[in-house]
Amino acid sequence: PAPRKTNSSLSWAEFLFFKIFCKKTFFEHNSRNIIFLMQLDFLDTTVMKTLDFFQNQKNLTPIQTENFRFPLVLGSGNAIETGKILFRKNPALFASESDAPDKIGLSEIQEIVVISASGSKHAPILIDLAHQHQKISHLISSTENSQASQKADHAFIFPKISEPYTYNTSTYFGYIYWSESQNYSLENVKNYLHDLEKILENVNFAKFSSFFVVIPNEFALLKNMIETKFIELFGRKVARDVATFEQIKHAMTVIPDDNELFIVFGNEKNQQFGKNQLNLPIFDHENYGPMMLGAYFVVGKIQRALPNYFMENIAAYCENSEYSISPLVIA
Repeated sequence: PAPRKTNSSLSWAEFLFFKIFCKKTFFEHNSRNIIFLMQLDFLDTTVMKTLDFFQNQKNLTPIQTENFRFPLVLGSGNAIETGKILFRKNPALFASESDAPDKIGLSEIQEIVVISASGSKHAPILIDLAHQHQKISHLISSTENSQASQKADHAFIFPKISEPYTYNTSTYFGYIYWSESQNYSLENVKNYLHDLEKILENVNFAKFSSFFVVIPNEFALLKNMIETKFIELFGRKVARDVATFEQIKHAMTVIPDDNELFIVFGNEKNQQFGKNQLNLPIFDHENYGPMMLGAYFVVGKIQRALPNYFMENIAAYCENSEYSISPLVIA
């Protein structure tokens, strides 16, 4: 989609706030990147905006993962976790930017798939590395004309919404959704999230200092994605764990804590894991997209209830980064 424009102007008070707290972080190339911290959405709002956005997207071509010849799938953070979901039913190897050099030269590897929403940072480096080893390179991204898209042999560019840096909800959900879009309607997913919201209305997340999210075994590949979302939003201010019903059996609940809340998705056997437990339904047992959005939605509700660590620190984080990044990623 074309870049969004803004017609808003700054008052002197807003300008001073901007200069003091946000510095040059929000000034990247032009006025469309000028935002304020109070305009950043909570994660649950971004989830709902993502659904609204993709309901209006038509005729996108899904990624046919079965057509890749034993690829090495590469990505950083939740990008590589998304790759594991996309290629979970196909013969493939997976690596992050850290261990990619150890695997990219393997003779069994014929193609490289780099997953990067921005198409920057490590993505162009990984594409160059693929070419050095004479491998065919593919990019799955949400940014047109990025460094990586210009280098890759093939690029799959998906649409996205504007959302806070690190959220990557519309980006990664988009890749997953278009691999399973024939399986469900987004209107039904929205109804599922509305049902979750009704359950969560009476939950006081602020009473708890730690959270343990339990997910069905069939969604094991979401474990790291949910954990990463907690880390991005709360750092070490909030204790968190994520496990499947099978993983939690391995001595993960030896030490009880009265301030811990277990958030259990799809607890069909009514298992009890702790003193404080919230049982939540799942959309289905097969599709990763709705489960991802459901988990993110709940994390967003926790974000609303606790001190806003993310909003308080994201501007400084962007300002001090070695990369040119902004608290709001513009579509």
